[in-house]
Amino acid sequence: MRFSHTGSLIRWRFRRGSPCRVFNEHFKGLHKESYQCSVKCCDAATSQQDLAQCLATCGRKLQAAEQVFQTHFGNFQETLQRALQTCQDDANTGALQKTAEDRIKRDFEACLLATTSKFEKQLPSLQSSITADIKQVK
Repeated sequence: MRFSHTGSLIRWRFRRGSPCRVFNEHFKGLHKESYQCSVKCCDAATSQQDLAQCLATCGRKLQAAEQVFQTHFGNFQETLQRALQTCQDDANTGALQKTAEDRIKRDFEACLLATTSKFEKQLPSLQSSITADIKQVK
């Protein structure tokens, strides 16, 4: 048994406190810094090799911060996905046991809401953790 509104429910629940806000708050400045550094490289480099080395150096902080974000948020998403899969598995088990479809749907939706509420409460901690680790990169 599959419920098509699962994705939209989850997007709606997480839209308000999204870690994407962390990404935007920290990465705009890092992108700007990287580009400004790159411009200086273009002005100062005396050879192709110097330019390549300088440009690589300019992008290191940004790449490290992106890795921090991707690691934290990826772990969060993976854990959330496993929890939501448990809801789906429980619904499938109910269908196999010939439980009434309206009860399966009600139980599934309750599981989704409980799971997303639990993970939504973890967003401030996730945001703090990402922010702290990104600041260490800077």
